[in-house]
Amino acid sequence: MPNRSKLFLVFALICTAPLLILSGFLFLNNLNNAKRMMRTNLDHELAGATHSFKALLAEREQERLTIASGTPILTYIAARQGSAPATNEAGVDQQQFTKVADKVTDPPDYLKDFLLVVLADEKAYSAIACFDSGKHLLFVAEPATRIAGGPVALRTKDFLQHESKPDERIWSAKEPDSICRLIGNSSTGRILRCATPIFAKGEISPVRGALVTDLRLRELLTDVAKRSELGLRNEASGFNPASGIVVVLDQSGEIVYHTNDALTHQQVSTSFGNFAPVAEPMMAGGNGSQTFASGRDEWLAVYAPLEPAGLSLAVARDSSIEVAPARRSGWMGIGMATVFGLGMATALTTIYQRKTRSLERVTEDVKAIAKGDVDLQVSARSRDDMRPLADSVNLVTKRLREQILRESETRQFQSFVKLSAMLTHDLKNAIGGLSLLVSNMEEHYANEEFRADAMQSLTSATAKLKALVERISNPVTTLSGEFKRPLPVDLVPLVRRVLAQTMGRVSGTHHLETGNLPPSLFALVDSERIEKVIENLVLNGLEAMHGKSGTLIVEGGKDASGMVFLSIADTGVGMSTQFIDEKLFHAFATTKRSGMGLGLYTCREVVQANGGTIEVTSKQGDGTTFRVVLPSPQPGETA
Repeated sequence: MPNRSKLFLVFALICTAPLLILSGFLFLNNLNNAKRMMRTNLDHELAGATHSFKALLAEREQERLTIASGTPILTYIAARQGSAPATNEAGVDQQQFTKVADKVTDPPDYLKDFLLVVLADEKAYSAIACFDSGKHLLFVAEPATRIAGGPVALRTKDFLQHESKPDERIWSAKEPDSICRLIGNSSTGRILRCATPIFAKGEISPVRGALVTDLRLRELLTDVAKRSELGLRNEASGFNPASGIVVVLDQSGEIVYHTNDALTHQQVSTSFGNFAPVAEPMMAGGNGSQTFASGRDEWLAVYAPLEPAGLSLAVARDSSIEVAPARRSGWMGIGMATVFGLGMATALTTIYQRKTRSLERVTEDVKAIAKGDVDLQVSARSRDDMRPLADSVNLVTKRLREQILRESETRQFQSFVKLSAMLTHDLKNAIGGLSLLVSNMEEHYANEEFRADAMQSLTSATAKLKALVERISNPVTTLSGEFKRPLPVDLVPLVRRVLAQTMGRVSGTHHLETGNLPPSLFALVDSERIEKVIENLVLNGLEAMHGKSGTLIVEGGKDASGMVFLSIADTGVGMSTQFIDEKLFHAFATTKRSGMGLGLYTCREVVQANGGTIEVTSKQGDGTTFRVVLPSPQPGETA
């Protein structure tokens, strides 16, 4: 019969390999799908953010055009410049109009009210200014948060040099479109300054003035993030704010906006160096995606330019967090495939060995009958596939016994001897044929045609043999059993408990040395199984010193690689090199008279299942040393 371990390995390979390949393929496929889903969500969020930014700029542009094209501001500019005709529609001559214009300093009430609404509505304005065609600054309106004195502070004098100065191209404009550019501001950060030309009604030139608006990019981008749900939980995409960031850079590499306020207005190269692989193409005005590392995690960022502001927006997520559910399910699938494959291999091994044992048992009984043991009954369980053959042989031998008994009662001794010799000869021939048939079954039993011929021969010999064949079950359990999850365990209390239980019976005969055992020694193991291993090794050492006084030496510590070890040595009879190489740690191999040979086999299975190794050093007549090496817990796990 094939060795059980080898047979199990063959079945395990056949059953487990395809399942592991399939589960591994599904694992990788799920990871790729999770990454693709994350990229799709990021693309949608980026598209929504850029759209929101354009929409906000369009709203501000419409507000600028409304002011710039309105009659109040044209009248105000004309009044400040004193540009009325010599005789206006009201009949006021040029001299009188100029006198009136000299007194006009404040914007009209309508314009004041409009500026009040715009600046007080938290639309990111930091200032609104107006220039006449001579490039003279007429007024500057600012939110009250900058200059105290009311909801809006309006100045018509005391201007700072170059305050709200527009782009020079605005004075040669032919269309009422704004010209925007980024400027720096020490108090509010980056500013988007837009200049809008003011034309007289029905004219496209010349430019009568310019409306200049300063927008705070920080507040503008915060509004974009709110509208696009960036940095907020999005139930549709499953966005987790703990795993996502939003970054806006200008062309110089300054962080204009960041989810973490502490990084805003700093250079990305110095404050956010890990972001460099994404920052370079962003500053160049490109769009696309790029990965970058942050600690031990990998992040994915998608980016696109924000037009016409000259900025670039990036949305990033932690890939490690996003694909964690797919990774967990993948490993669970691999684990389940392994367990299922090994279970199938165990069942097939058990079934195969049961069939083989049944065939061997029937073969041995038939051989015994063939040798003359006519009273022997061929044994087979009721559900065994070999039961029909066993019943046929038993029926033949029963009839032979009955026939011999009847002849012995009716004939003389001589006739009985003669008949017995004949019947014995015939019985041997019949049994020999059956024995040959059974022997051939070992080689040809898998051949369906051979089985049919064998059954036909048996049926014709017995004429009345009919039976039903069923399978039989015989639960078989492994020696190693089911193992618990390894935990950090102090081995020293286990060792001392085992020694207290075992050495008390032999304290007067043997000496115990534990001087090199540390106060504590933590290993990552199943404490219950490892305690059994220690007990088994201690008992083996004591039994090896049976009949004479000896010393049991128990030591422990950590080796150079950081692994934990326990050493149990005795001064007993030792073992031969041949026994160690060929039989030690194998099931049913023992040097004891009454042992079953399962102790060290079980020890090895337990130690290996806990991720360790067991080694032996022995010499006949000079004792034996067993060394168990086990994994050590990570720092902090023993706390």
